[in-house]
Amino acid sequence: MSKSKTVRALLACALALLAGGVYLASADIAKLLGQDPRYQLVERTKEGQLVQAQASVYKAAKSEPDTNGVVSLVTENGERHYHPFSVATQALADNGVEGTAGLYLQAMIDKHPQPSPAQLAALKWLTDNKVVLPNGAVTWSYPLPLYYSTFTMSAGWASAFSQARIIHALTYAAHTTRNADYLQLALAAAKAYATTVEDGGLQDTVDSLPFYEEVPVPDKHSPHILNGHLYSTVVLYDLARESGDAGIAALAEQGAATARKLAHYYDSGYWTKYDLIPRVSNISFLLRGAQAPVTVKTGTLIAPTGESMPLTLAAVSGNDSYFNANLPGPIFFNTLVGHSGYTIRLTYTGELDGIGVAGMRPDVSEYYRLPTRIGRRENTATTLEAAIPIQYLSDSTLSRTYQRWHARLMTRLGEFTGQRWFHQTASRWMEYDARLDADQKAGKAPAPFLRDTPDIPKDEQAS
Repeated sequence: MSKSKTVRALLACALALLAGGVYLASADIAKLLGQDPRYQLVERTKEGQLVQAQASVYKAAKSEPDTNGVVSLVTENGERHYHPFSVATQALADNGVEGTAGLYLQAMIDKHPQPSPAQLAALKWLTDNKVVLPNGAVTWSYPLPLYYSTFTMSAGWASAFSQARIIHALTYAAHTTRNADYLQLALAAAKAYATTVEDGGLQDTVDSLPFYEEVPVPDKHSPHILNGHLYSTVVLYDLARESGDAGIAALAEQGAATARKLAHYYDSGYWTKYDLIPRVSNISFLLRGAQAPVTVKTGTLIAPTGESMPLTLAAVSGNDSYFNANLPGPIFFNTLVGHSGYTIRLTYTGELDGIGVAGMRPDVSEYYRLPTRIGRRENTATTLEAAIPIQYLSDSTLSRTYQRWHARLMTRLGEFTGQRWFHQTASRWMEYDARLDADQKAGKAPAPFLRDTPDIPKDEQAS
């Protein structure tokens, strides 16, 4: 926003206040300043690091049923709030992402042929607390802010993940109670997947492909969380089967097509990623010398835009030198095809065995070896460049629970679509989990592993 526009906006605020004492909420001021009041990007410190996100209010809250028996959270100040995903889980009487039963509607129906009073209480809350969008689509909102690593969502945000859970609960209720109102509400909820994030819905795009956003952030700032998209697609298939609605079936098929085309961007060859937000603060690199640690004269981390930031020596141990670096950010990926990734440029002396970026798996001390290209040699100094695929700059470490959840979701999509590719991907991702135990034990070695970079699997047919 230009300086003149900012001044005019502030003058407008002042005039509004003078004209009869009109009260302007912070959201109104944000609009006048050209900001979207629904979110705010995280700022950077002078050192180039992102300001650390606040802890979620939900984590500090105490779980407690309300007077109707509906699961809720009571904060330290005594306020009661509801977590839509938790309420929907009560309506399903299920264990959430733990286990596979929640992915199979018939299994839930067989387990509870008729909903219990606790399930009915949760279903009533879902019916009474929906948010109706102008186009008739329905969502459920979170009453507290969300503090993500790169942005803060204001209270009132919706989520494709909880939306999917709610649709599953409503579909279950429609089937077991034969109450058509539940099915109609589920269909209205599914319409949010065809509604853009800017219009209050759940659909954003990656490479022009529809993506169902667990955290829908306007202005192309969504993090593109994998399990939120996959689970939404699974639930849309279930709803399409239950309702026979061709429009819902089309949304499910679009979601599956997106999953096929983008899955390899979440796959490191060792583990999967939670989202597409790249790490931009304290990125850790290992330089392993062949006989002794190399001496780095200059080192920079370069973004595709040409922006660069220096590598900083953190420690030396044996033949290994550890460096940290930051990237200009926060960074949001919305175009992946043709993305050149990131580059490390080094000038050093000594004999280098390899360079790696810190791995993504929990409780394993490892680095992924990066492909290098030797540039010029001058006297005893060597200049090289190392390529960092975007798959390796992950902003979080995915837990084993979610690694298995990713694999189970892929299995379910294979069952719905009949496509072998989903089953093959699910098997590979389960192998990652099975391999982790052995690698965690081996990871107690004195020096971290510098692992060869495997070929990142890609669905050629979907490209």
